Amino acid sequence: MAVVGFGLALGLISCCAPAIKYHIIDYPKPSRSLDVPIPDTVMVYHFLMGDSVDLYALAIEHQGQEGTKTLHRWEQNPSDMITDLILRDLEASGTFAKAVDQWSASRYRYALEGKLTKLRGVVSNGKAEAVLEAEAALFDFETPLGARKRIMKKTYTIRAPSVDTDPGSIARAMNLAVRRLSERIRSDILESLGKEEQTESPTQEPRPLSPPEKRLSCRSCFLGHLGAATNGKVWEKGCSFDTSLVTF
Repeated sequence: MAVVGFGLALGLISCCAPAIKYHIIDYPKPSRSLDVPIPDTVMVYHFLMGDSVDLYALAIEHQGQEGTKTLHRWEQNPSDMITDLILRDLEASGTFAKAVDQWSASRYRYALEGKLTKLRGVVSNGKAEAVLEAEAALFDFETPLGARKRIMKKTYTIRAPSVDTDPGSIARAMNLAVRRLSERIRSDILESLGKEEQTESPTQEPRPLSPPEKRLSCRSCFLGHLGAATNGKVWEKGCSFDTSLVTF
């Protein structure tokens, strides 16, 4: 009888325990914004995460007090989701001729890297919003010798209002915050490269691609490098290489 009673107690506890809710970050992809894209490939490195960004649960700050909603979790690593969305948006918008992730072996000229420094909800005076802070930088590996390869570096603070203070609503507001981040990154990229959306002539001749040197992603350090193929070997900056064989 005691065993039966214990089993019933466990059953009541399990059926009454609140369920964990999982959230994803997503929104519709943008429409094509350029008639003539930048005629090069961009590689999007995986965005890093700052120490204050929670890897698993939705963090919500109440009246200046930090906290985590353990029953509201991210379905995937938020950095993975945001990196994938920025890459998807660059490709869908036609900003570049091609956009690839850091695992690709494709030749590329530009590289976009970034870091998420804040990703949380903020509740104050009965109102809530999603707050996203990030850094992003764009590198051009075909700049003239001696010129800086980093052609853009920006910091962003995005605030998106939530319809209420419910954690699920705040998680949905984060979709809008990430969408705005992606839009601003694309706008800053175009500005840094001297292009404007929807102003290119469809008949304009795209500038030719660079000479056929191989541009690879180093598997050990995840950095983009310009290499020269010699005797069937590819030498990459940042790895073991003979500097006499490579021009950077």
